[in-house]
Amino acid sequence: MAILMHKVLIFCLGKSFAPVKLRLPGQMVNSQKYESYFGCEIEWNQPCIEFWINANYRFTSYQVASDYKAKLAMSTFDLEELLNMPDPEDELKVIYEVINYARHFGLPTVSKVAYLLDISEQQLYRVLQHHSLNFSTLTDYVLSNLAVEYLKEGMLGAEIAPRLGYSNEQSFERMFKRNRGITPKQFQKHYRTG
Repeated sequence: MAILMHKVLIFCLGKSFAPVKLRLPGQMVNSQKYESYFGCEIEWNQPCIEFWINANYRFTSYQVASDYKAKLAMSTFDLEELLNMPDPEDELKVIYEVINYARHFGLPTVSKVAYLLDISEQQLYRVLQHHSLNFSTLTDYVLSNLAVEYLKEGMLGAEIAPRLGYSNEQSFERMFKRNRGITPKQFQKHYRTG
C-alpha cells in the first residue's frame, strides 16, 4: 500500500518528490533497501502508513491531463483484493471473509461460521435471507472464486480441493462446475489458450 501511495504522490507532485519521513506498520530487518527506494528515513512498527512531506508541497499545483491513461501499477487481482477488503459494517463482506477463513479448518458449515461470527445459526440464516442468499450459494461463490485463482496459478484439482476444505477432488469439481459451468480442467485449458 505504501508503494501505491508513493507512486500517487510522485504522479501528483512530480518525479523529484521524496518524503521527509515515512512511518510504516510491520517490522523490517534490512530497512536500507526500503529507505533507498523511498528516499527517506523509515520508522517501523507504526499503527498506520504516514508520509511526512515538506510543507512547501502545499503550494504545489499539479494538474493531470484528463486524457491520461496510465497502466495500473498492480495486477487486476491485487487491485480487486485491495478493493474487496472487508468493511466491518458490510455484513456480506464480513461473512464472505469468515467463510474464507473457516475453509482452513475443513469445508465451511453454518454452525462453524455462525460460531466464528458469535451469532446463532438462525441469525446467520436471517442475515443471508435479508440479502436473498443462502449459505450454500455464498459458500460456493467464495470457494469457486478462490479456486479460479489457484487454477490460474496452474494448481491441479487434487491440490486445490483440500485447500478449500474438500475431502475429495470430485466434490470440489462438482461445486466448481455448478458455479462456473465448466470443469476445473476445462477452465485451465480455456485460461491458457486465452
